[in-house]
Amino acid sequence: MKNSDLKKLEESLRKQLLTSSMEDFQKDNLKELIRKIGNITHEDIYRIHPPIRLGEMLKKEAGKFLALSEKYYPYSIDYTKEDQETILFNQKVSRIFLGIACEYILKTTFLVKGYCIHEVKDKIEQRRLPLKYTDIKNKNLIYDKTIKFSDLLEKIDLILEKKVESESINMIKLYFSIAADWRNNDIHLGVRHWERGGTRESIRTCFKLLQKICEAEILKHKIRELKENNSRKY
Repeated sequence: MKNSDLKKLEESLRKQLLTSSMEDFQKDNLKELIRKIGNITHEDIYRIHPPIRLGEMLKKEAGKFLALSEKYYPYSIDYTKEDQETILFNQKVSRIFLGIACEYILKTTFLVKGYCIHEVKDKIEQRRLPLKYTDIKNKNLIYDKTIKFSDLLEKIDLILEKKVESESINMIKLYFSIAADWRNNDIHLGVRHWERGGTRESIRTCFKLLQKICEAEILKHKIRELKENNSRKY
C-alpha cells in the first residue's frame, strides 16, 4: 500500500475514533480499518520475500532471542543471597526469550522447507496442514495470522526428513511445549516458579537440532540457486 493510501486510512480511522462510542468498536468496518493499518506491512513482506528468505531472517532472530535468554539466565550471573527477587525476575525474562526463540526456530523450519505458517481463508484447506506455499493461492492467505505454535509443533514430524529419529521428534514436541508453557505463564499469569534441573538444557538441545536442520536446508537452497544461475549463463 502506498504512503498516500496509508495516510487516508489513518485519517479515516482518527475521525471515526473521535466520533465513535464503545459500541461502534464492534462494527466490522472499524475493526477492519484498524486491522489494515496495524498489519499494513505483512502482505508486502511476503510478496517481496519468498519463504526461504523469510526463514533465513527468522532463524537469525531466533538465535538472538536464544542469546538473550542465556544472558538473563540467573545462574550465569553472580548474585548475593539477598538477590532472590532479581534472580526470579531474570529467570522470568530468560524464559520469555527462550519461548520466543523456540517459536521462531519452529516457524523457520516450516518456512525453509516451503511450508505455510499462515492461516488460510478456506477452513477445510486449513485442516490439511501442513500446506506448501506453492499449493496455496496468495489471495487465500491471511497474512496477519499465523498458525498456532501448538498446531505447528504437532505437525513437525510431517515435514522433517525420515533420518530424524522419532525419539528426537518426540523430544522436540515435549520440550518445546514446556518452553511455550513457561512463556505463556510468565507473560499472562505472572506466576513465579523455580525450574527443574536439566529442563532448560533439553529445550536448548532441541533448539540446536532444529537450527542445524534449518541451516542445512538454507545451504541446499543456496547451492541449488547457484547451479541454476550458472546454467543460465551458458
